[in-house]
Amino acid sequence: MQKVSVRLLQIQLVVGILLSLLVGASPYRDYLLSVVAGATISWATAMATYLMFRRMPEVIRRKDFYKMMVVCEVTKWLVLIVLTIFIITTLDIRGFGLVMGFGLTYLGSHFLIFIMK
Repeated sequence: MQKVSVRLLQIQLVVGILLSLLVGASPYRDYLLSVVAGATISWATAMATYLMFRRMPEVIRRKDFYKMMVVCEVTKWLVLIVLTIFIITTLDIRGFGLVMGFGLTYLGSHFLIFIMK
């Protein structure tokens, strides 16, 4: 799981950078900050997953794995909610760009990680 988490971080970073470059080169440049903020939130959720699994052994019991996945998902959604609220309240950004930045980075990276196996 540690290797998958590292690979997911790398792919999300590349997808986020490419998405930011595409938005920056398009007529929708005013959405750039929002898209970068959404990609950053996506990357932060993947980083939280990596930090949880980095100290885990490669082989664990099934019951411990399910507990860890539940804790991981709860933490991921808490990071998502807290960062979204923080970014929306402190920065003057567009919500649509934030959602698109997060969604495209998150879904694109998970799609690519399955294709690249």
